[in-house]
Amino acid sequence: MTRRAMGRRRAEVRSGRNAGEASTRARLLEAATMLFSERGFSATSIRAIAEKAGCNASLVSHYFGGKEGLLSAIVREGAEAVGHELRLIRTSGLSPGVQLEYFVDFLVDHFTKRRDLIRIVHCQAAQPSSEVFSGSLPVMSENLALIVEIFRELQAAGQLARVDPRVAAGLLMSAVQSYFVVGQRIRALLGVPKDHERERVKAAIKQIFLFGILRGRSRRR
Repeated sequence: MTRRAMGRRRAEVRSGRNAGEASTRARLLEAATMLFSERGFSATSIRAIAEKAGCNASLVSHYFGGKEGLLSAIVREGAEAVGHELRLIRTSGLSPGVQLEYFVDFLVDHFTKRRDLIRIVHCQAAQPSSEVFSGSLPVMSENLALIVEIFRELQAAGQLARVDPRVAAGLLMSAVQSYFVVGQRIRALLGVPKDHERERVKAAIKQIFLFGILRGRSRRR
């Protein structure tokens, strides 16, 4: 085998190893997200996570430094996924109003698929001393700042009612997340059918945040 061929072979081996490591890490994240959501953090063992992921329990420490590090990665990477989409929307060249509509669509689609992740985030947010939540605050703050920018652009264009853009951004995120934490119980209480739930939620949020919910009412001065 020539040196060039050996070099190609080493690169192939490294590539395969990196892909395998990424796959194992992703399986651990997915398994832990499901189990933490169903059982809670304290009641979930590292062994149970490893069995669910189909790998050795020692890999939890290898990739994340332990169970708390795994929980931190789940919360942080969940926030990073939202931030990635927000940055794509912000650089799209679309008008602020359309950007907000696109973001609402993304949030509802994302949280519909990841209700387990939202339950974990809310559980950590409810604990004032949670280091896991505190560690993800910089990413969450960046995300919120991007949403505030959209509302401020709407305000500058005269398209935003007399609302503080920061409060509006916080309410938007809280409203969508909270719905998916308790959405199943809300449906049961109100008798709302599950069919087309995603589109119904999108339409309701857009109506409230983009157009207002009351008709024929003048603004209070």
